[in-house]
Amino acid sequence: MSSVKELEAKRDQLLVAQAKVSDKFNELLNKKDGLKDSSKLVIKNLTAAIAVAQKPGYFEYYKPPSEVKSIEKTGELKKLTSQIRRYQKEIDQVNSEITVARPKPRPPPPATVSGFDQWFNNYGRPKPSPHGYLTVVKEDPKIYGGTGHHAGFKTQAKMMKKGRLTR
Repeated sequence: MSSVKELEAKRDQLLVAQAKVSDKFNELLNKKDGLKDSSKLVIKNLTAAIAVAQKPGYFEYYKPPSEVKSIEKTGELKKLTSQIRRYQKEIDQVNSEITVARPKPRPPPPATVSGFDQWFNNYGRPKPSPHGYLTVVKEDPKIYGGTGHHAGFKTQAKMMKKGRLTR
């Protein structure tokens, strides 16, 4: 059982490390003047440039901050993504080791029933039917008609009608 606890502790460490990398990734995307804001401004600027493209003159394009340029140039997001994937593979491997190391609970063997008395002792007696009621089950006489291409067929269903016993 101690090996399972050690594996769970290792998994928790990996999850914390993965969370740190994920938080750094998220910070690069969502901070003020980060990658997300830069992308929005580039799109907005290109839309404006397309709108004024037919007019004469020069249009000043948006230039992202140097920090965004360096992040894009070094491929820092790709590195962080690969780190997150690597941590996830390790976490999945540790999870599979944990499932192998845990003892599997064995279901109780099914009770063998050799007669009605033993069945009634295990599961109880059925309730008596209410007095004055009668249920009739008979084959349904319905025949589903055919067409010129297909022959008709009789249904396999049974009809159950409940009613009162009048005798």
